Amino acid sequence: MKQLFSFLFFTSIIFGQNNNPTKKNILELLKYNNLKSWVSCNQDSLFFKSDTIYFDDRFDYIKCNQTITWSFDNLKSFWQVNGKSNGNGTSSTMIMTEKDHYKLKITEQENGTFLKIYNKKTLKNTFLVLSAGYNQNLKRNRIVLIRIYKTSC
Repeated sequence: MKQLFSFLFFTSIIFGQNNNPTKKNILELLKYNNLKSWVSCNQDSLFFKSDTIYFDDRFDYIKCNQTITWSFDNLKSFWQVNGKSNGNGTSSTMIMTEKDHYKLKITEQENGTFLKIYNKKTLKNTFLVLSAGYNQNLKRNRIVLIRIYKTSC
């Protein structure tokens, strides 16, 4: 029995590892979604406080009425928009300024794929891409990021 457990454990480690996303995977995912918006929950400023960020290409505004949206211009730049759904079919967003426009640099290193976010040539955030692709349970595309570096904004 102990040998069976050991075999199953090591098999799950070998075959159950997450497929680490590459720069190519991320670019294909962005292109596949026609560079549309990616939305993350910002309830109680969660986007700015949490080390793990979840971006979805479709979003459930009923479960989370405060959002951060990355609306892509192209593969290298996006606008970050704060939004709020009022629950009655109406919503509001902040007026965007230059401080809301970011440049995206995707880099591959030995320990993973990273998103580096710049504003006016200053590095603002660095994220490790934990996963990127279709999430079978949610039935939508999702990018999961781990915050590595953040400057004060």
